[in-house]
Amino acid sequence: MAQKYEIAPQMREYDNLGFQWLPGVMFFQKPNRRFASVSTDSHGFRHTISKDGKTFVRYEDFQAMSPESPTGLVIGGSVAFGVGATHNKYTLSSLLNEQTETTWFNFGGRAFSSTQEILLLMLHRPQNTQHLLVYGGMNNLVLSHLVHKTSPVYNCIFPQERFEQGMEDNTPHGVKEALKQLSNEVLKRYFPQTPPPVLPPGPKQYSNIMQALERDILLLSDCSKAWNTRLYFALQPVPLWIDKKFTAQENQMMAFGREKMESVQEYVAKKGTEYRKDMAQICQKHDVPFLDLNGCEEFATDEWLFLDSNHLTDLGYTRSAEVIQKKWQL
Repeated sequence: MAQKYEIAPQMREYDNLGFQWLPGVMFFQKPNRRFASVSTDSHGFRHTISKDGKTFVRYEDFQAMSPESPTGLVIGGSVAFGVGATHNKYTLSSLLNEQTETTWFNFGGRAFSSTQEILLLMLHRPQNTQHLLVYGGMNNLVLSHLVHKTSPVYNCIFPQERFEQGMEDNTPHGVKEALKQLSNEVLKRYFPQTPPPVLPPGPKQYSNIMQALERDILLLSDCSKAWNTRLYFALQPVPLWIDKKFTAQENQMMAFGREKMESVQEYVAKKGTEYRKDMAQICQKHDVPFLDLNGCEEFATDEWLFLDSNHLTDLGYTRSAEVIQKKWQL
């Protein structure tokens, strides 16, 4: 961990940012957090730098903007949030504020699935938004490997096992519950039951996740039509899918990740071609403009673009903004 912070000291602040529990979306960034590299507002949204390069775009002001003033939301998980950036100004939303005439706002939620992204959008129902830009796509794939109880309807979440254990917890409350807990412990000790085997993730987990993802993209498409909003999907660049000469920093940071999640990296690398193809087909099927950033030469350079196997550096986010703007002229 010390080596990780030595290479990317801003990650200490991201690791201390914290989460709050919220109904509906289950969890979100803690509000009113202030660090040098990352900060959040009273809702938990990451601060987006205004076009003046100094002030923040307040969500209330964003909501109140005139329909004549073009606005856009960057939707997604941790890359939309901008994990790894050394300052709020290097997130995609802030960079697009610098590069375009549209006023953008960061709607990213760390560790969100596509279904949580939809719920967040529905719960806040932003007004007069001309552009919805999804920037991400990696979390659903990772979840199809990590979570054994995926659902084509409810999708799944990253700390799902923790929530399930909490729901099944028999923590005693009062004398009556304490006696019940004691009884359960005696039964477990003298009449032990063999726990069911934990099976490795199979095709069904991936199929469930992709069904949920397609449903979420369809819902976004329906919303964009009803709100007269333009929708775009930019699949984030993933170093495991790009023919790139890695820098020393990239190699070191991805090595740290392999120590804890080697099986995840192997799974992501193996499923990359299939997943990218499926994503493109789903977006094409529902008439959603799609951009696979993994196929862009801007990311196949020898520059330090990736912080780890999922997140980007300041330069990586800057390249993303430039390629997206060039593609769609936002």
